[in-house]
Amino acid sequence: MKERYIPIRPGIEEHLIRGRMSFFELGIYILIHLQADYRTGVWHGSAPRLLATCPRGTTLRKVQRAMERMGELGYLKCFRGQGERGNTSYLIDKFTVRLGALTGQRLNADNSSSCKTPSYDLVALDDAPNDAPSDALSRSKKKERKKRKTKPCGKARR
Repeated sequence: MKERYIPIRPGIEEHLIRGRMSFFELGIYILIHLQADYRTGVWHGSAPRLLATCPRGTTLRKVQRAMERMGELGYLKCFRGQGERGNTSYLIDKFTVRLGALTGQRLNADNSSSCKTPSYDLVALDDAPNDAPSDALSRSKKKERKKRKTKPCGKARR
C-alpha cells in the first residue's frame, strides 16, 4: 500500500532559499521520489524517462542539467560507468524507507559503495518526517503562554 505523502529530505528548504536549487530542480527531485522504490530508496531511471513523464515546457538537456546539479548537491548518487546509457540506478540520499524490512531507516548514499549494497541509518525520533513544523510552532506558543503567566506584575505608574 502506498502512502499519500512523500517525506522529502530535511534541509531542502535551505537550498531553495539560498538559491542553490531551482523550482524546476525541486520538481524533478519530487518526480524521482514518486518513481523510486519505497522499499529501498533506489530509483531506476534516466533523463528521457523523466522527460516522458513531464514533457510539457522542458527539454531533455534541462532535465539532464537538473539531474547533474542534484548530483553535485548530494541529493542523487549514481554508479554509472563510462559509456553506459539508458535507465541507471540512482541512490536518493536521505530517502526515508516506508515499506518492507527497512522501514524507519534512511538511505545514506555517501556511505554506499554501490547501488546493489546501499547503506542505511536509523532515523532519529526528533528527525522523523511526521514531526511537522506546526508541532514546533504550537510548542513555542505554549512556552510564550507560560512566560506570560509567570511574568511578575510591575508596579503601577504614578
